[in-house]
Amino acid sequence: MDPFSSITDRLSQWPLSQKILLALVGLAVLGTLLGYYLLMPRWKESKALQQDINREKIKLAQIIRTRAQIIQFKQELAEIDNRYRQIVIMLPEAKEIPHLLKNISNMGLQQGLEFLLFKPEKENPKEFVAEIPITLHLKGSYHQTGIFFDHIRRLPRIVNIKRLELGGFEEKNAKISIRCQLVTFRVLPLPPPSSSSKPMAGKK
Repeated sequence: MDPFSSITDRLSQWPLSQKILLALVGLAVLGTLLGYYLLMPRWKESKALQQDINREKIKLAQIIRTRAQIIQFKQELAEIDNRYRQIVIMLPEAKEIPHLLKNISNMGLQQGLEFLLFKPEKENPKEFVAEIPITLHLKGSYHQTGIFFDHIRRLPRIVNIKRLELGGFEEKNAKISIRCQLVTFRVLPLPPPSSSSKPMAGKK
């Protein structure tokens, strides 16, 4: 006897409700199988695509932040460069130092000051600039020295006044002796780039 025919005969004897239930179960199983084999790959592909989109969104956000940081850095660099140029204008070059010292001396002489000592000292190099101290001993009235120091303060170049000492006052000519140190600066040249490799000597 054919087993398939036996199963068919038994099914034909089931009530209609059981046949409908069996058909629904069969459809559910078929739908599950179709969904697993047909829709599951699409779902996995869609999930992978969504993950790729999320990663690209993160990369885009990082690029936007980096671009904003670069723009801000360029702005800060431009401001620093501008301030540096302004500072350089206020610092004499080496070739301008003698002219600056002569100018300071002439300002004092024009006010009638008597220079007892005007001695540029040894430079004191710093990181980017070199300090140029000048030992100064002079004699004059309060008014003359006040105008002289005010003129120094108004110079376009930076000249600081340090170690100001007042000496004895001469009543007969109303003059006072003054000792101080003037300090100006000059920009040091940038060091040349160091070469890590030396040229090899040619073979004889």
